[in-house]
Amino acid sequence: MNVDIEQHQRRVIISVEDNGIGIPEDMFEKIFEPNFTSKNSGMGLGLSMVRKWWKTKR
Repeated sequence: MNVDIEQHQRRVIISVEDNGIGIPEDMFEKIFEPNFTSKNSGMGLGLSMVRKWWKTKR
């Protein structure tokens, strides 16, 4: 996993990269929905919580 943080003017850009297989195209529209998960365990709250937090900070 590679995490890159850079500052551009008054903004911070965070890039995250790994060597996984990626997100299947048919899941793109669903990944930010609360309770969506492609795993056998977990609640599916991670990306929806991050998205909600990000929208409040804009």
